[in-house]
Amino acid sequence: MNLKVLPPQVRVYLYIFWVGMGIAGIGVVGFFLSFWQVGSAAQAAIDVHDNVPVFAYASILAWVVGLIVMWYGRRRLTAALAAKQKESRSAILVDDAPAGRDA
Repeated sequence: MNLKVLPPQVRVYLYIFWVGMGIAGIGVVGFFLSFWQVGSAAQAAIDVHDNVPVFAYASILAWVVGLIVMWYGRRRLTAALAAKQKESRSAILVDDAPAGRDA
């Protein structure tokens, strides 16, 4: 699909959605890679406040931020689609009216 056929604002919302998906994906992968910080036997043997798993928390934060960015992009895409459908419906009703009659 060629994205140049889309209006510029819709392309921006689509890119925002894709960026959010990438950030969320990086967060999930980062959490799995940092699982040794939170799920290892050495981590379980120490006090919780001695060694904070910063990479794991950063990965969770990236995942949540990615989900929020995806949600925002999706909401804006849905609103743009609804506006386009409303515009198209009103254009159909006016164009289908017979000549000489009010729509």
